Amino acid sequence: MAVNSEPTSSELIIRVEDGTTSSGAIRYKNLSFRNIKAGATDNDVKAVADLLGNAQIKPVAGILRSTVVTLTGEPE
Repeated sequence: MAVNSEPTSSELIIRVEDGTTSSGAIRYKNLSFRNIKAGATDNDVKAVADLLGNAQIKPVAGILRSTVVTLTGEPE
């Protein structure tokens, strides 16, 4: 029997630039939006992330999606 994965929860993370460090490197801040429907498509999540990112004053450095899955079955 193969191992199956089923998404159980998802989180959208928008990474924005948040100034610079004392050495001049860019500092980042993560804006997290939890309880994203696990079944939402990546296209839908990206579309919402783009809208939220455009509403930010700080420049968006990246968009991330973290998904937790439940693993069932037996490894082969």
